[in-house]
Amino acid sequence: MLFSSSAKFDSGTGWPSFFQPARDGAVRCASEVDGRIEVHCAGCGGHLGHAFADGPLSPHRREGGLPIGGPSAELERHSRARGCLPRYCINGAALRLRADEQREQDAPPSGWEREA
Repeated sequence: MLFSSSAKFDSGTGWPSFFQPARDGAVRCASEVDGRIEVHCAGCGGHLGHAFADGPLSPHRREGGLPIGGPSAELERHSRARGCLPRYCINGAALRLRADEQREQDAPPSGWEREA
């Protein structure tokens, strides 16, 4: 799993947006020529979308945060300077919905996770 619904938020852009990956090392970031930060799957290298330093104003995030090094560190720095979390805009075609097993045990078919 690359992104979880627990980190999803409405960015007002129309794109599925998340403020952090589901786990450290799940995604990699790379600077593009135009200055944007491209997000790739760390496992297969596939393009997932882009990341921006204008996510939600929230103190809620797990320890660890962004992938290590390069543009990720820059994204982290810019996000913190603005007092916000990053915004990972992920292409909807890269998402696959899957039920969260723990939630299935706790409640009937509610609580879906987004998996990219």
